[in-house]
Amino acid sequence: MRKKLCLYLLLAGLLASSLTGCGGETVPETETAGTTETVEEAAAETDYLQSLPEKTFDGAVFSMIGPQNNARQTFALEEETGEPINDALVRRDILVEDTYQADIQTLLVNEPHVTVGNAILAGDAPYDVVLGTMIQTQKTLALGHQLTDLQTLPYLQPAREWWCAASYDTLMLNDHLYMTTGPITPQYYFAPAVMAYNHTLAGNYGLPDIDQIVLDGGWTLDLFKTYTADTSRDLNGDGVMKLSDDQFAYAYDGGVTANGMFVSCGNSFFGYDENGKITVDLLTDKVLSDMERIHAILSNETITMDGFAAMSRYGAVQKCENLEFAAGRALFVGNSIANMMEFYRDMEDDYSIIPCPKADEQQEDYRSYANPWCLGGVGVPMNITDPEKTGYLLEVMAYISYETVRPEQYDGMLKNKMARNERQHLLLDLIFDNIFYDLNQIFDFGGSAVMAQNALISRYDTFASDYARIETKIQTAIDEVLLSLAE
Repeated sequence: MRKKLCLYLLLAGLLASSLTGCGGETVPETETAGTTETVEEAAAETDYLQSLPEKTFDGAVFSMIGPQNNARQTFALEEETGEPINDALVRRDILVEDTYQADIQTLLVNEPHVTVGNAILAGDAPYDVVLGTMIQTQKTLALGHQLTDLQTLPYLQPAREWWCAASYDTLMLNDHLYMTTGPITPQYYFAPAVMAYNHTLAGNYGLPDIDQIVLDGGWTLDLFKTYTADTSRDLNGDGVMKLSDDQFAYAYDGGVTANGMFVSCGNSFFGYDENGKITVDLLTDKVLSDMERIHAILSNETITMDGFAAMSRYGAVQKCENLEFAAGRALFVGNSIANMMEFYRDMEDDYSIIPCPKADEQQEDYRSYANPWCLGGVGVPMNITDPEKTGYLLEVMAYISYETVRPEQYDGMLKNKMARNERQHLLLDLIFDNIFYDLNQIFDFGGSAVMAQNALISRYDTFASDYARIETKIQTAIDEVLLSLAE
């Protein structure tokens, strides 16, 4: 009972400190800190933890390895710094350590798949959890038979809301789940590919209330095409649209944006048949039609600017779409939330973050492509020595992260600092409620995903014939991956 009371009290403090997350209103200290009501509320929040068997681990090490971007945190620093997300991570780790008598250790490395892979080959098992990009870290380790099927770990429930249920639905390989994500790492909140638009420029062009159009379900690819058709300006009059000189209708981040627009139209780069077998079919009438419409927008250099390509063209050290939008020289920008948080937070003009457009108004929901290059992938090495400890502590940490770190990252950072009014909070909910992880964007079966991405942004019109030539290769690649994993 003493252990649970400690858990309730510590969690109560964390919850009280994060109550500024919704609507920007801080509850007075006298109404939250140290009251019986707060402890009871915290106890209610830990119902799931109460359902788990009571365990302590006598100071056993729980080791996590992964990369960390200076602007986007993965692990807690050694102590609180006054930065809300770091401090929430610090308090989460202390809570887990004190309650379950574990020693959480973290190691920052740029290529965790190399470090973990080498350790496994050497017969060592120093790591319980490996974080990183799904497209590199988890994929490399999975193909090397170096990751555990997460469904086999005791206590772990990756389909629950404190993980990312959407990734559970779309990252299965022959009923095995080698990677997931969720609030256990703040990096999860940087993954969605989205758009933003400049309110000042939209007003100058007489555009209607785009926020409300999105919320009403009317944000479509055709409407986006209309709004970008006549909103570029050759400001210096030299007849050439050029970085830093002119104003673009749409500045975007190459493949991330192209994939985001493709998925937002209700498409995916892969699927499962009725038996759960992975399939890839990118020659349907709908796919080809949507690709053609997206390509017509992205390949028109009189209205759009591919920031990734412009980096090499102009020798820029930052992605050029960020520079253009932050400077007020682009009406719309397409990117992942990671870049928006890093570059647009202090932007002078007001702006809104919105989902990429739907194919049409008949499409029921918006859908948000998750960038697999985001650092938020979570996996477990195949040679862990104590699955009971790893599964238990990973599940506990995920649940506590959902209750304590999530409010600081999602409600605090994204909603209160990035989104600038209540309607924009609703827009963010639309984005995260419909997040989509695409398995083929991670494994690129037979080169099909990269070919489709290139067709979306490049100035050529031979995708159908090019794709037809690799269809056999695609199925062979799928079969080889699944056979390899089954060995």
